[in-house]
Amino acid sequence: MPSVSDNSASALRMQFEDVEEALDVRLVLRAKELQLFKLVDRSIDGKYWRLNYQTKGNSYGASRFRDGKHPGYDPSGLAEDGFAPFEIEEMKFYARFYEQSLDFTGQMKHAVKSRKGGYRNLVDFRFDDTAKFLEWNVATRLALGSLGTRALILDPDAVPATPKKYVAVRYAGYTPVATPPVWEAGVGYLRAGQRVDAVGGPARTGALRAGATDRGRHIIDVGIDKGSAGAGVIIELNTPHTSWAAGDWLCVYNERQAAAITGDYEGKVASMLGVLDVFDDGAGYSPYYGGVDRTASGNASLQCSVFHNSGTVRRLTPDLVNFVVEQVNHLSDGEFDMLYSRMGVQREFAKFLTKTAATSTATDNPMRYNQPGAKQKIGFNSYDVFPLGMDGKLMFVPSANAPLHSAFLMKRGEGIFLRDGPPSFMNLDGLTIRKVSGENSYTADYGMTAGGFVHKAPWKLARIDDLIGDHMTE
Repeated sequence: MPSVSDNSASALRMQFEDVEEALDVRLVLRAKELQLFKLVDRSIDGKYWRLNYQTKGNSYGASRFRDGKHPGYDPSGLAEDGFAPFEIEEMKFYARFYEQSLDFTGQMKHAVKSRKGGYRNLVDFRFDDTAKFLEWNVATRLALGSLGTRALILDPDAVPATPKKYVAVRYAGYTPVATPPVWEAGVGYLRAGQRVDAVGGPARTGALRAGATDRGRHIIDVGIDKGSAGAGVIIELNTPHTSWAAGDWLCVYNERQAAAITGDYEGKVASMLGVLDVFDDGAGYSPYYGGVDRTASGNASLQCSVFHNSGTVRRLTPDLVNFVVEQVNHLSDGEFDMLYSRMGVQREFAKFLTKTAATSTATDNPMRYNQPGAKQKIGFNSYDVFPLGMDGKLMFVPSANAPLHSAFLMKRGEGIFLRDGPPSFMNLDGLTIRKVSGENSYTADYGMTAGGFVHKAPWKLARIDDLIGDHMTE
C-alpha cells in the first residue's frame, strides 16, 4: 500500500475547493553546502579514485671541504650516508551510494486537474517534494561525516507515561562542551519521516542497539530546535524502542554496520564523506583517510590542524583566526579564503565590531566603518572581514547545517565532490516509473554514486573547536 494515496487525509486537503493561492510550506530544509564549498565535481572511473602524493624528496645536499666525498659517496660504516630518496604514498576513495524513493497511486495523477480542484497535480507535488528533501539530505551529509551521527540522546524515556516513545536529545546550548565537541547537538539534522538507529555510546563508533524494537524506529514528530540542558529537545517515535540509552547517538537506519566500527571506516559505513572526515587530525573523528592511517609516521599531510581549548568554550576572535592562519601557512603553505561555521560562532566573533557597550571599542574602531576596496555590508549571509588572513580579508559564510561549536577554514575550489553526477532516476532498465504488479500504484527511485567531500591535502585546512556560539546562547 503506498505511503500516501489520493484519498489520504493529506492528499484530500490539497484537493479542497477555495484554497489559498499557494501551499504554505512549513519545513526547514537547508542545502547551502552544495554551493558554499565550491567543490569541483570528479567522477570515479573504475574501482576507486586514486590519489598519489609525495611525502619525501631529494632534500639531502651538503657542503664539503676540498676533495671531500660527494653526499651519498662516503664509504664509512659509521655514517648513514646515502643518496637522497623520494617517497610516494597513495590514498583510495571508493564510491558510496545514496538513494531515495517515492510512491503514489494512479488516482493521484487525476485527482487535481485545475486550480479549482486544489493546489496542483498530486504526482507533480510528490516528485518536487522528494527532490527538495533529497537536496537537503545530500547537503547534511556533506556538512557532517561518514559515521552519520545526527543527535545525542539525553533521556531515552522523556515521558514515562508513554514508555520509550518520547526521546529527549541534547540541545544546542548544552554546556560544558566535550572535547571533541558534540557537533550534532540539537535536532537540526532530524526530520519527521526518518527511520533511525541508536549507536551505543559514548563513542560514535559503537555498535548499534539491537533490542527487539531498536532498529529503524520511525520518527513521527520532532520538537522545535530549542530546549534546556536538563530537558533537551523531544522527538516522538511511532513505536517505542527497547534499549536506547542516555549517551547513545542517533543515525539513519542501516547506514552503517551493526557491529562496532574499528580502524578504517571503508566498507563499514554507507554514507559519503563529509566535513568532519576531511577536517580532522585522526584523533577526534576519522582515524583513517583514503584508507591510510592519518597518525602513522610520514602521514602528517593527512592531518588537519585542530585547535581546541580542552572543552572550555571561548569566543572566536580575530587574533585567534590570524594565529591559526599563520600556523597552517607555516606548516603546510596552506592559505584560507573562507571560514565556515554556525552563525552563532560568527555572531559572537562579530561582537568586537558591533557591540557598543561600555566594555567594547566598537564605536571607535575604524574597521567597523571601513572595508578596504568595498562598501560596508551589514548582515550574515556572507561577509568579508578585514584584516584577516594572508590576503588581508577572509570571507565568513555561516550555515545552520555546520557542525556546532567549531569553525572550519579552507580555500574554496580546492575541495572535490567525488561523484558520478547529481542525483538522478534509477532507470537503466528504461523504466523511470515502475508499476506495482497487480495494483494501480507506482514507485520511482533516485540514486547518486558519490564518495563525498575529498580534499587532497588536509594539512592545508584548519578546524577550531570549543567555540561559544549557537542559536540558543546570547
